[in-house]
Amino acid sequence: VTLERANEISNSIQIIEKQQIKSDHLKQLKSLIESFKTHILERISPTISNEASRLFALTTKGRYEMIEINDNFEFFVYDNGKPYPIQRFSGGEIDLCNICLRIALSKAIGELSGAQNIRFMAFDEIFGSQDEERRQEILQMFLYLQEQFAQIYIISHIESIKDVFPNTLYINRTPQ
Repeated sequence: VTLERANEISNSIQIIEKQQIKSDHLKQLKSLIESFKTHILERISPTISNEASRLFALTTKGRYEMIEINDNFEFFVYDNGKPYPIQRFSGGEIDLCNICLRIALSKAIGELSGAQNIRFMAFDEIFGSQDEERRQEILQMFLYLQEQFAQIYIISHIESIKDVFPNTLYINRTPQ
């Protein structure tokens, strides 16, 4: 073995050792992230599930009993005591479920951050996939939520919802 070849082998061994150290660090990081994910899910998953379930049951007038969140953060809706993946439901029901989950998640994050209560919520174009009956149910949910939030902003192109809220701001873009 020549001196040049010995140096090449030595350099290759050093590169492999550095790569092994990087690999070990990445495995440790993956383990820490999984532990953190498990810890967070254990803390907030029940809160999110309970609040989202309460809002979903309220809005659907008890048709659906519960929204469950599993360890992979997949959502299941209970219908007649059986869990179904969220994809089973209509677009309007999925959107409604997502609204309830967003509210519940916001509350859970607020609790985790030490906030006593969240004072502000904003929703953009949430009524587009809802029929008139479901739209009214969602509006009733927002009226219920007014007791919990000082400000609820709803952005919508649907004229009929303006009569439900005490304050309405119109924005009209003029073409240039």
